[in-house]
Amino acid sequence: MHPMRKNTTAAELARRLGVNIKTVYKYTAVPRAEYEANALTRTKPWEALGISRATWYRKGKPEFKPETPNLAVNPTPMASLDNENA
Repeated sequence: MHPMRKNTTAAELARRLGVNIKTVYKYTAVPRAEYEANALTRTKPWEALGISRATWYRKGKPEFKPETPNLAVNPTPMASLDNENA
C-alpha cells in the first residue's frame, strides 16, 4: 500500500490540511508504473494455475488452503484417556 494512503478520505484530508482536494489526489496517487506492476492483468496469476483468464474471473480468486495434518488418527482422544484411568 502507498505510504500516504490511510483510512481517511481525500476530502477529510484536504479539509484538515487546508488545501484543495486535487492537491491531496496529486500527492496520494499511486504512480502508474507501480499500479500496472501490481495489476492482476500484468501478474497473470491464472497462468500459474493453468486456467484461462475467463475461468479465473468466473470462479473468483482461489483461496490458499494450507495442508493440515490428519487429525482422524484418534478422533476421540478424551475417550482413550478415560479408559486409561479406569
